[in-house]
Amino acid sequence: MRFKLIPLIASVACALASCKKDIPARPAAAFNDLNGGNKIPMAATIPPQLLLVKGVGGMGEDEGRKIAIDAAGNVTVFGTFQQTVDFNPGGGVKSLTAPAGATAIFRQKFSSTGIFQDANSYGAATGKELFARDKDGNIYELGYEGDPGQHGFGTVKLTVFKYNDAGQLLKKVSLGNRYGAANNPRNILVDVDNNIVIHYWNELYKYTTNGALLWKKWIDPLQYLHLDRYGNIFNFSNGILKKYDKSGNLLLEKKTGGNTTAITFDFAGNIYLTGTIWGPGDFDPGQGKYELNGETGPAPGYGYGYIYDMFVQKLDANGNFIWARLGGFADPKCIALSANADYIYVSGSISYAAEFNTVAGKITLNSKSGDEGKDIVIMAFKQYK
Repeated sequence: MRFKLIPLIASVACALASCKKDIPARPAAAFNDLNGGNKIPMAATIPPQLLLVKGVGGMGEDEGRKIAIDAAGNVTVFGTFQQTVDFNPGGGVKSLTAPAGATAIFRQKFSSTGIFQDANSYGAATGKELFARDKDGNIYELGYEGDPGQHGFGTVKLTVFKYNDAGQLLKKVSLGNRYGAANNPRNILVDVDNNIVIHYWNELYKYTTNGALLWKKWIDPLQYLHLDRYGNIFNFSNGILKKYDKSGNLLLEKKTGGNTTAITFDFAGNIYLTGTIWGPGDFDPGQGKYELNGETGPAPGYGYGYIYDMFVQKLDANGNFIWARLGGFADPKCIALSANADYIYVSGSISYAAEFNTVAGKITLNSKSGDEGKDIVIMAFKQYK
């Protein structure tokens, strides 16, 4: 399915590159943050604008899982799809077809101005559909070899499949046998040294790039993980954000609103979160209060099916609140920043009819798969500076 680019108040090229028309004039005021009295411009505390939304999908389960921005500002989305999907949301056609009855991996690339460039398939996914990206742009897929059994209690050999940007398999790394559903992996991360971090239920394992075990930790609970450029590990679970050093020692713990599903960072160490929210939630982890009220209920136009709001949030390096906002009815799975952090990109999926609050107002995108599957969605927000 194709969605048209949302009309903007300026051209897409202007909006995604250097346009400043959407930034209102504001006093040159500032306030002290809680990190040594550093000055943060007042405009930087204003929630970002949602500039555009693009989406593609077919009749199956299609979802963005990882998003990356290169030095030129090009946007690359990785994820999974089923059946046949046209990955060009513009006027052209770029159809990819998954193997019959299987889920396949895709790579979709846009220019810095939002123009579709290319898409390709990496072939069938290998079971877990968990992805990571290293500093060189290679993609790591965590899958398994063997039979997990009907209910996930069989024995499997966990394997990391490493691909280059063009989708060519570079190598396979075996992590050994795992037994039972509780030991099946839930996440994969790659640090700056290309060490591999695997999340097994409430256990965290760190391996070398060749699969040798460095250490393991029991961390309860574990849910959504991310690494910063120093190798620190961030975990979000049950409304609590925790930061660990690269050896797994706890450094920071903060409570915040919503159900976070992805985390990223800018070069100043600020923390960006995205996820979903049902009803009201306080997004200020400190003494203040900043409440957002996520909409819930039947999918618009369907009268059945359940929808919920997505959010984006920014905290400083110490976990102090800067801003938060709602974005629309989507299930976000990944978040990334442009090189100067002017733009925030989120990808994931939509179902049913999805509403988004953009600079052009509220619009509704209809998933081609309706209540039978998911469509891929890509969102771009612009920060105030």
